[in-house]
Amino acid sequence: MEKIEGWRGLEKWGILMLTGEACGIGMRLLCDLTPEGLDNLNLFFSQHLTVGNNWNGSDGQIASIMLPYHMWRDLAAFFLLGDGYEVAVDVNWRTDYASANYVEGMSMEEWLEVRERFFKIYDGNFRLYLRQGTAKQGLRNRHVFSGRVE
Repeated sequence: MEKIEGWRGLEKWGILMLTGEACGIGMRLLCDLTPEGLDNLNLFFSQHLTVGNNWNGSDGQIASIMLPYHMWRDLAAFFLLGDGYEVAVDVNWRTDYASANYVEGMSMEEWLEVRERFFKIYDGNFRLYLRQGTAKQGLRNRHVFSGRVE
């Protein structure tokens, strides 16, 4: 199992969160990207992104991009599934006394062991992503009409 608890958890995939003050409307975070980070975002968006130069000028970062605050959740689930986990569980649960806010990757066997506990503790306040479908690594489905995957 692997747990991602925020933007800092995406650094292993080359996305380095810098600051929220760069967005004039408080909606996005400025992130620097390594070459791997740009490749990962291209895979996530199924596009070849055109991005600006990196803001920090630090070694290893080649570009910067503004991403919505909540996007880390989708990116974490996608990257965990891309790394071979069969299940990604996105937990966003809060009560007056406690909270949980993370995305966790696990095998199907691990999910089957913990699912009843998740339903009991989080009362359905989680989203489940599964590696399924017709495509390579379960990340892209085959288009039925054309047969394309990429």
